[in-house]
Amino acid sequence: MQIIIKYIKQIVLIALSVFIPFVILAKLENTYIPYKQNVVNSISGLTLYDIKLLFAYNMPLFYVIAFVAQAIVILPLWNKARANKAQMIMLNGSILVLSMVLAFGLSFFLCKFSNDFSRFLTSAGNLLVIQLLYWGLNAGTLSFISWLQNRSSQKYNIHNVTQ
Repeated sequence: MQIIIKYIKQIVLIALSVFIPFVILAKLENTYIPYKQNVVNSISGLTLYDIKLLFAYNMPLFYVIAFVAQAIVILPLWNKARANKAQMIMLNGSILVLSMVLAFGLSFFLCKFSNDFSRFLTSAGNLLVIQLLYWGLNAGTLSFISWLQNRSSQKYNIHNVTQ
């Protein structure tokens, strides 16, 4: 029974660490990016309006992808790097480089048919800022949850759920 409770706690941890940044980004999106009625049919770069439309239609898919990535990749790496500052810096640097590659790669793919370099940079910058906001919020959420777990394990003498 304790094994089942341990896995349920891990699933809740993963769900919260993905859900909280999604909610904050959705709130920021609704607050700072106004709704645009006329949508262009061909995307030749990702403006903030295009990204808002993309998120509006694909948010459940993005959540499932983020949940699986968090469970399989991020949380195990986070648990290993949490104790060692150098490993944490390497993990954050790797996430930064991966975010840059994904942002510039997707922007290049979307803007390759248009010769507008400023549209490419705007698209890449928008994607990079959104990814870095998400990963920063994710790291903050994981740090807060780890702090709560350490605090409760010291208070009640229980073991950490994520290990």
